[in-house]
Amino acid sequence: METTSVPRIMIAGTLPGVGKSLITTGLVLAFKRRGLGVSVVVTGRPLQQSVIYNRLSRRFVRCLDQSLLTPTQIRAAVGQAGRGADLVLIDGSGGLYDITDAKSGMTDAGIAAAVHAPVILVMDAPRVSRSLAAIVQGYTGFVECPWIQGIIANGLIPFAGAEASRERASCDDTLTKFSLPPCYGCVPATETRYGLPPARSWQESNYTAVPLQFLNDVERLVTIHVDVDAILSAATTAMPFQFDDLVPIVPFRQCRIAIADDSSFGLCFQDNADLLRLLGAEIVPFSPLADSALPPDIGGLYLPGAYLGEYGEAIAANKGLYQSIRDFANAGGVIYSEGAGTAFLCQSFTPEQEGKKYDGVGLIPLHAARVSEEPRSLVGTVLEDSVLAPAGRSVQGYSTGEWSIKRGESASAGVFEVMRFHGPSQEPLQPMLSATAQSCSTLHFLHFGSNPDFARGLVSAAAAHQKTAVGRAPPT
Repeated sequence: METTSVPRIMIAGTLPGVGKSLITTGLVLAFKRRGLGVSVVVTGRPLQQSVIYNRLSRRFVRCLDQSLLTPTQIRAAVGQAGRGADLVLIDGSGGLYDITDAKSGMTDAGIAAAVHAPVILVMDAPRVSRSLAAIVQGYTGFVECPWIQGIIANGLIPFAGAEASRERASCDDTLTKFSLPPCYGCVPATETRYGLPPARSWQESNYTAVPLQFLNDVERLVTIHVDVDAILSAATTAMPFQFDDLVPIVPFRQCRIAIADDSSFGLCFQDNADLLRLLGAEIVPFSPLADSALPPDIGGLYLPGAYLGEYGEAIAANKGLYQSIRDFANAGGVIYSEGAGTAFLCQSFTPEQEGKKYDGVGLIPLHAARVSEEPRSLVGTVLEDSVLAPAGRSVQGYSTGEWSIKRGESASAGVFEVMRFHGPSQEPLQPMLSATAQSCSTLHFLHFGSNPDFARGLVSAAAAHQKTAVGRAPPT
């Protein structure tokens, strides 16, 4: 067991779409400007929003998907996220009491209670009135109520001649009169050409390419209209909590694992990369758009999801990188790919339905095509011993339902099924393929946090290859 005392706070909402992520984005920027190390955690599976938080905070973002992780794993993820950070900021999903997964029954309120995180409640409040107090009273009096420290009224439309500061004072007076949590900010309604990514993830359009001016505007909006000091003070009231140390830190680097990360690549459960790091891997980012070769002296390669629809032509033109990946695979390099990263490794891929076909790396001698199926949670079970885990091990994951490889081709093409997946209704999904003894490729997104042994296996395999490769290297 380990205990964490790192300050933390959840930004939750009364309902979906009230502006939680907008407020959280502004707070991340405001805290970073103060020199604080901010670690962001998101509930649910907003993979695209996680990419933005990762680039803003320069830390891997943990995803608390209640349908994939147990309460013990959720507490461990928040505890691990706090290591080396000054503050953990938790971005909620949906409404505070909404049950997003019937199997787990967990809510944002339940997560906040489990990790002893105070809550800032964001609500859509175009007008400040007694009705606002009634709504807040309902949320604070609910049976599952966590520790709500303050309120942020978002989307405010001030009365003619009124200022947002006066509206906030009025809001605070109303809440104080009924012994309710104070108002930490009244953010005026703002029109913008740009929005933050939607909750669901697509690999078709790049919703993570947020303009710098938009981020500057969000930071200014939050800094002016939200009491950032009060939120920081509220975060320090978080009580320590214990969590099972499911992934003890390896104090030395065992290998280097290259991860594709640029405007096109980077969509994944970032928990995976963080767990690889904790288990002894040095994470080496590279750009399939700009780099003509893989980073040197690596033992493993991780290709996450990508926006091939927008960048397919530019990526397909990078023949130097294609050859570098093939050389790495032929030398026995360890490769893990998921989502569009697997489509990229195929002989060819069509990133848009009825669209143009592009040449892929060719490691998987099959064609990946764009489809449109329903997203769903999944469970994968290893069929044969692999670089990820021995046969029989299982892991939770998520399918966006966007890519397909014809199943009947796998045997004749010389690739093998190393893992099978099924959805909530036991329906079979696209299997994980292995084109070489040291590669595992899936069209889905696995959450290593649900079984850290998969991250451990990947690090061990990469370390073994890197050690062998160094031994084969000619003397300099």
